[in-house]
Amino acid sequence: MVNKLVQAFLLFRDSNAKVIVVCLFLSTMLWFTLELNKEQSIEVSYPVSFEYNDSLFIPTTPLPKHIRIMIKGTGWQVLSKYFGISGKSVVYDINGMLQSYVDGSIHKKTYILPALPQSQAKIRKSLETVELLGVLSDTLSFTFDRRTRRTLPLSIYHEKALAEDFQIDGKVTIKPQFVVFEGPEKMVKNLADPFMLELPEKNIKTAYDNEVKINLPANQQKLIVQDKKTAKVQFDVAKFMSKTFRVPIMAKGFPSSTSFTFFNREVQLKFHFKASDLGQIRLKEFKVYADFSELNPADSTIKLKLIKPAVVTDYQMVPNKIKLKNVEKKDS
Repeated sequence: MVNKLVQAFLLFRDSNAKVIVVCLFLSTMLWFTLELNKEQSIEVSYPVSFEYNDSLFIPTTPLPKHIRIMIKGTGWQVLSKYFGISGKSVVYDINGMLQSYVDGSIHKKTYILPALPQSQAKIRKSLETVELLGVLSDTLSFTFDRRTRRTLPLSIYHEKALAEDFQIDGKVTIKPQFVVFEGPEKMVKNLADPFMLELPEKNIKTAYDNEVKINLPANQQKLIVQDKKTAKVQFDVAKFMSKTFRVPIMAKGFPSSTSFTFFNREVQLKFHFKASDLGQIRLKEFKVYADFSELNPADSTIKLKLIKPAVVTDYQMVPNKIKLKNVEKKDS
């Protein structure tokens, strides 16, 4: 294969093709040189920048970096500009505009005219060797919001992190307790209060003591800054059990001169407790009372009261109130 390539090269070297290629190259270069000596008009990019009080305002979309302009000059002159204009950027002072813009039409696009006479004068001065024919970008657009700061307490989202049947036992400690966020007013005001930390671990069955990242959604990370990046989270966990059974309703304080009938005679009670407290649970200690002193005359209902073991702190009782019927005074 290599030998064939060498032979082809030697054949080309000795043929008239070499002369033809050289002639074409020279004629192309001559044409190109003549064209570059003529006047040309071309569209190029020109740098722009913005002046504003960044302690009060913050852009919520990237600011434009260039405008399009039309220039005229010899081919050599415009060619150099095509590959990058070295002049200073045109600076637009938008402080006054932002004040009324943010106050009156928050988060809508605002437009300015880059073809202002003073702006064109700056561009002409920096172009030096070429002539400015005009500014093609008739408008620039951007969005701003007021810059604000907000201090939020931290909490944790742990439901998906704990193992099945395990719950947090006792107090959750988070250090620091608060984080300061700074950024666009609308975005910062929409942050949850408290700000939730999501635990990265799964299937937690033992005491927790780790650093957790204070993460913002991806679309907010470039616009909102925070004074803390992580928080130390500590808590204990315990395995919990649940039990469901039916408990009869006991009447309390009903006067003997009043007759009545319960719509319900018992309630369904579901309660949760730590597995380690199983030995302290006695079903006979659960009592449900309907206290006549709690009667609501408007609808003849009584909110039920539960007596339970101290180790039971979480329960659901259905129903949690009863309605009396046929309430009437007996004849003396």
